[in-house]
Amino acid sequence: MTRAIVVIDGEHYPPVVRDAIAGLPYEVIGAWLAGGTEKLRGDVDYGVPLLEALEDGFADAEVVVDLSDEPVLGPRERMLLASRVLAAGCATRAPTFASSRRRTRRSRSRRWR
Repeated sequence: MTRAIVVIDGEHYPPVVRDAIAGLPYEVIGAWLAGGTEKLRGDVDYGVPLLEALEDGFADAEVVVDLSDEPVLGPRERMLLASRVLAAGCATRAPTFASSRRRTRRSRSRRWR
């Protein structure tokens, strides 16, 4: 199964986010809170470990799934996030777009997966 990191925000109730994560067709290995944390109360459980920084999960992930929403990430911030993910060699998925990760040196015959 494809290993994934999810990008989430504090704008949605943790049980709703936890259910959304559980419904993904990936092995979710961690979540990164992009913002909106001022609305969170007490300890929250998303069913997966929270990452201090998004880059902390790049080594083990194959795809980053963006479940966050505006106003936490606007269009500009979302594209910058996708750029960071792609530069790290991971694929990215979001409600408005999807992109593939780069191929490794060994398989240069095709540029994208």
